[in-house]
Amino acid sequence: MSEVKDETLDANGRAKERVMVERLLANANAFYKNQENLRAFEAWKKNKEDITYGTNHSNA
Repeated sequence: MSEVKDETLDANGRAKERVMVERLLANANAFYKNQENLRAFEAWKKNKEDITYGTNHSNA
C-alpha cells in the first residue's frame, strides 16, 4: 500500500477523504494486479452487459 504524502488538512479540509480515496485506489490496483481477479471482473461485467433491462422492469 502506498504511503500518504501529506496528512495535513488542505484548503477545503478534505484530508480524511483524500486518504480514504488513496487507500481505496491502492487496494483496487493491488486486487486487479491478480489476473484471476481481473478475469472474474471481466466475466461479471460481460454478464451485466448481456442482461437486457426494461422488459420485466416496472418503474411504477
